[in-house]
Amino acid sequence: MKISDKARFEQGGSDGSVLTIPSFKTPKKHMERIRKEYTLNDRQLMVYKIVSQAFLKQLKHNGTDKGGLEKPLRMMMTGPGGTGKTHVIKAVDALMISYGCSYSI
Repeated sequence: MKISDKARFEQGGSDGSVLTIPSFKTPKKHMERIRKEYTLNDRQLMVYKIVSQAFLKQLKHNGTDKGGLEKPLRMMMTGPGGTGKTHVIKAVDALMISYGCSYSI
């Protein structure tokens, strides 16, 4: 994944791949890019923003002296089949992958 205004993150994959991740200076622009890529509706967007902002806040705290003092987000997403629950998870996963944290979901 190559993103123009981003910092490099070395991914220790067996294939020797290098993952390019967003810089921490533009997380909102990056969140918006992923939202547009996944074309989330209003309800999906609400869930995406809550989860993404919690993830980015936790990521920020892990990079400071406070290291992981944020409480984990616990949230239940419900709805009948076909309402886009998996689509929202895929969008959040794309954000986490771009930061090299796909294991966090």
